Amino acid sequence: MDYSAPNSLFNCLNVVPVKILGTLCALFLCVTTYAQDVTVQGKVTANGENLAGVTVVVKGSNGRLGTITSIDGHYSLKVDGKATLVFSYVGYETMEVPVKGRAIINVEMKETSLAVDEIVITIPYGTI
Repeated sequence: MDYSAPNSLFNCLNVVPVKILGTLCALFLCVTTYAQDVTVQGKVTANGENLAGVTVVVKGSNGRLGTITSIDGHYSLKVDGKATLVFSYVGYETMEVPVKGRAIINVEMKETSLAVDEIVITIPYGTI
């Protein structure tokens, strides 16, 4: 009886599809690594002074993902590496800062200058 061993698994596979599959897996791994969440932290200041209570939210989250700065102006927030942070505070311009995978983002807020044209003072029996 003549017995021959069956072809091994490696001889059956074509090498080109294996290389393509390996390349696709490596590409997928790179893409998923870039899209990972990053913890962003930093300090918010204005004119060299720390700003407490600045609202920091992720753009497009409708305020559901965010925080406020501490008494010394620091904040920390876990966000997508491609997100944009929106910093807002009464009397200061709202700022949008893209994360771009950075872990530390310090922000210098700028004051707004609004001019009021007319002031109406209401008293119980009339206006002045």
